[in-house]
Amino acid sequence: MKILIASILCAGAFCAHADDYLLMKTTGGGFVIPELAETETCKVYETKGNDNYRVVIQRSFGDLVSTYSEFVHVVNLESKIQTASTEPVVTKTNNICDAPTTTYSAQLPGSIPEYTIFYTGACGSDEIDRQGPASSNLKSFIDQFCPRTFDFDLP
Repeated sequence: MKILIASILCAGAFCAHADDYLLMKTTGGGFVIPELAETETCKVYETKGNDNYRVVIQRSFGDLVSTYSEFVHVVNLESKIQTASTEPVVTKTNNICDAPTTTYSAQLPGSIPEYTIFYTGACGSDEIDRQGPASSNLKSFIDQFCPRTFDFDLP
C-alpha cells in the first residue's frame, strides 16, 4: 500500500530525476570536521511547462538536513540558460586550499549538456566565471533561494 501511495504522489512532472534539473547552485563549507560541515543546494526543475518551476532547497548542518521546495513562475528561464551557455568563460588561478566553494551550473536536458556558470575553484583548480548578462541573471535568480556564495576575488 505504501508503494502505491508513493507512486501516486510521485506521478507526473513533479518527480523529476535528480539529474534533470535546469539550474543548480551548491555551496560547501570547506574542510571542517563532519559535525561542523554545512552545505546548501538549490535545484530548479521544470514542472508542467508554462514557465512554472519547482525549486528544491536542501541545507545541512552536520548530520541535520532540511529539505523543502517552492513553486515559482519564471518567464524566459530556459532561453536564459541557452544564452548563458554561449557566453565567454573567464578562468583565474585559485591557490586557496580547503576553503568553502560555490558552484552554479545549468543544463537543458536533451538539448544543452550541463555546463558551469561559476565555480570558486580550489587547490589546484581554477575559478571559472561565465561573463554575460544571462549568466548574471541566472546567478541572481537562484541566489534568492540559496544566498550563501563564496568568491575569493579581491575587490
